Amino acid sequence: MIIIDVSPNHDNGHIPNAINYYIGDGSLDNAIHSLDKNKEYLVYCNVDSTSIGGAKKLVDAGFTIIYRLEGNYQAWIVAGYPIE
Repeated sequence: MIIIDVSPNHDNGHIPNAINYYIGDGSLDNAIHSLDKNKEYLVYCNVDSTSIGGAKKLVDAGFTIIYRLEGNYQAWIVAGYPIE
């Protein structure tokens, strides 16, 4: 599974091995064409609206196996999972 952080806060902490394609600066839009549509993706951010927007961009581009982290990055931290 490829983990995509669509937030501007990636450098302040993120899920291990997450790739940062910040939605606000067009990074995700620029990266979409180079991503494999046959892979699984988990999209997250610090807020629902941004992670939903990122997941929607992938779905609209024809990706079919897209997950969004419910509760976003904060839920990951609260659950005690590792961060980088």
